[in-house]
Amino acid sequence: MTGEANLAGDDYNKSGMAYVLSKNFVVWYAQKCAHEYAQKGIRVVSVSPGLIGTGMGTQEVEKSDFAKQMIERTCEHRMGRPEELGFAIATIADERNGYLSGIDVLIDGGASTGKKVKGNKGD
Repeated sequence: MTGEANLAGDDYNKSGMAYVLSKNFVVWYAQKCAHEYAQKGIRVVSVSPGLIGTGMGTQEVEKSDFAKQMIERTCEHRMGRPEELGFAIATIADERNGYLSGIDVLIDGGASTGKKVKGNKGD
């Protein structure tokens, strides 16, 4: 097993690999649980927030060029505000969204699609 972990290279790449693996697991597990618990009236949804303007988000931007690039890819070129993320989660949890289940909701200000849509500013 140690050999496989070394394929990721340095510590930064290893932590990135760990993040991707764990996030994929969370999305898969939410889908699995949504089907398991639906008959009990329980909805399961995972949430994938982008960079949020908290102490942790600010620290990430200060330390990482990748995080700075993520901000540039967002539609508004900024981090999300904690209250915006909170509102989105409250909306997802609202009982009027009773048909929303078994998915991952991406709340990243368009950063994930920004790279595809416009390359990176000015394309």
